[in-house]
Amino acid sequence: MTKKLLFFAGLLLISFGAFAQNENEIKVYAGTSKAFIQRQIPWFGEGSIEASNFWELGIGYSRTLLGNLGVSSGFNFSRSDILLKPAPGVEIPTRDEKFEMLSIPLIFEYTFFKYGFLAAGPLLDFQLTENNFSDQSGIGYLLGLGGKYETGNLSFSLFPNLKRHSAIPFNGTENSKYILTELGIQLGVGVKF
Repeated sequence: MTKKLLFFAGLLLISFGAFAQNENEIKVYAGTSKAFIQRQIPWFGEGSIEASNFWELGIGYSRTLLGNLGVSSGFNFSRSDILLKPAPGVEIPTRDEKFEMLSIPLIFEYTFFKYGFLAAGPLLDFQLTENNFSDQSGIGYLLGLGGKYETGNLSFSLFPNLKRHSAIPFNGTENSKYILTELGIQLGVGVKF
């Protein structure tokens, strides 16, 4: 898995060299999400999985391509507490687990007016923990609408977003697969150069 991760990260960094540029930015961000873990096709009478305390930290590199269009990538680490509840009437104890994931986004951003931006693109996800539900490793996606304020070489951003993980899973595509979906917000600080 580490070799795959390094390979994909290398491809992303090399691909940035193919684009004309006039502005670069390094950004660090932190965020939180309301996360949902549900079956792709729900089963009647099954137990539930609840995610709580979902947070993320990340670092990203952005380039302006053409006017208002830019591309960014980086690394995102997320973590959550997971509560596994059995189906009603089943005598299995409730279990607590930790969930961790590393994501590599490839996000295209379109800036509009002066402070707004739309962002969308694929996520390459690697689940770092073993849990009692489907592995979330695979290709997902991110969609969001945010705001950014720039002063000098610094930028500050607020980015509400929707993420769906494992839309194209690495391990099987069965209909009983659990899917992680996030409704979150990120706060970021960037330096332009």
